[in-house]
Amino acid sequence: MTLEQLKSLKWADVLYYALIEPRTMYRYIRDERSFSIYLTFLIPAMVAISEIVSFYLLKAGGQMLYYSLTYGWIFIFMFISVNVIISASLINTAGQFAGFNGNIKHTISLINISMFPKILLLPITYIFSVINFASVFFYFLTSFSLFLWSSLIIILGISEMNGAGFGKSLLVCLFPSMLFFITAFFTFLATFIGFFQFFFT
Repeated sequence: MTLEQLKSLKWADVLYYALIEPRTMYRYIRDERSFSIYLTFLIPAMVAISEIVSFYLLKAGGQMLYYSLTYGWIFIFMFISVNVIISASLINTAGQFAGFNGNIKHTISLINISMFPKILLLPITYIFSVINFASVFFYFLTSFSLFLWSSLIIILGISEMNGAGFGKSLLVCLFPSMLFFITAFFTFLATFIGFFQFFFT
């Protein structure tokens, strides 16, 4: 993304369509040849700040907020970024088996931009914290709702990327989660068996 594109506010169009029409948003990613994958990581950076401040609004911040906004922000941003890259790789791998062409750079950009709605967590949490009305409940409800919204953006973007139906794209996007739960299950099972053999044999 060049300086001229930044001045033309094309990035604002991308974010706007991410909220209301993810298929159109993906076409921006696909058609803009100079669209920078690196600039899309600004969104996870903002999401990390939004989540930290939102969490500390529930407990009145304090000294720990300063450390969370420095060291904590760096850790959360790096964690989200690594997770984005791994998820994009797994989605593309699953897509290959499903007959999709795929594009790892486009998928990374898509996942990064899909997190844009999560920035809304901060203003919503702030409102319920100020009026002191079930702020913890609405924090978790908003987090879950925004997660579903972001997931829908990814699914529709993958669908547009590969010209596939919603159901097939959904299965491809669920692959990283299914792999995680399968890995976690067998890790837990192996740990349990090892623990049992160590103490009871």
